[in-house]
Amino acid sequence: MCVRESDNGTEVGLVGYGESLTIVSTNYPDNYPNNINTQWLVSGPADDQIMAVFSTFDLEYNHDFLRVGSGLDPDDTASLLATLSGSSLPDIIVSNNNEMWLVFTSDGSNTELGFRVNIEVSIARNYTDLGNGTEVVTFGFGESLTIVSPNYPNNYPNNVNTQWLVSGPADYQIMAVFSTFDLEFYSDILRIGSGLDPDDTASLLATLSGSSLPDIIVSNNNEMWLVFTSDVSVTEPGFRVNFEVYTPRNYIGN
Repeated sequence: MCVRESDNGTEVGLVGYGESLTIVSTNYPDNYPNNINTQWLVSGPADDQIMAVFSTFDLEYNHDFLRVGSGLDPDDTASLLATLSGSSLPDIIVSNNNEMWLVFTSDGSNTELGFRVNIEVSIARNYTDLGNGTEVVTFGFGESLTIVSPNYPNNYPNNVNTQWLVSGPADYQIMAVFSTFDLEFYSDILRIGSGLDPDDTASLLATLSGSSLPDIIVSNNNEMWLVFTSDVSVTEPGFRVNFEVYTPRNYIGN
C-alpha cells in the first residue's frame, strides 16, 4: 500500500500483521513543492508497536523537516520521537504504542527529493531478542523475514553468541538484504553461510564486521545460517537484515 499526499492535509492509514504501509513525500520521486504542511496518522494492531523504516531521505537541511511521534496527536510535544532533516538516512524509529504520526513541512526556498518510509508492525518475528541461543525460522513466497541483533535498535550486549537457522521454499535460494549494520570493528562479528550447519566451514558465505552496509548475500540453496558474536568491550547498534526468496526479479546481477 502506498500513500501519496499531493496537497496540504491529513492522511489516515492502517497497517496490519504481514503488511507494509509505504509513505512518500509529495511528488516523490520528484522534488517536493515549497510550503508543504502534510501529516499522516498511522495505526497498527492493538497492543503492538509499529516502526518506521526509511529507504530514501533527502530534505533541505535545517529548513524542511519531517517530525515523527507516537500516538495520533502531532500537537502533543511529549509524543515526539524524532525531528529529521538533511540527507542522512534515519535510523529505524519505533513507536511507544500501536500509533504513529508524521508531519512534513517545507519552507519557501529550495526543495529536494524527499523521502520514502515503510511503516511495519514491530512484533517478535521482526524483533527477535534471543540473548544467547538458537532460533529456527522459516518463510515462504511473498514473505519477508526480518532478523535483528539483540536489543535492537539499542546497542547489543557484550558476550553475545546467537545463531539463526533460516529456511525458505524448497528448490529456491534465499537472500539476505541489510538495511542497517554497525558492529565493533574486528571484535564483534556476524558470520553467514549456506545450509543449517554453522560448524561446516565450507558453507561460509561472509564474515562481517564494522559499519559498512554489506552487499546482498545469496545462499547456495534454500537454507542459511547466521552466527553473531560480541566480545567483552565496546558495543554498537547492531544490524537489521531481511530474508527473501531469491529470484531474477528481485536480484539482478551484472
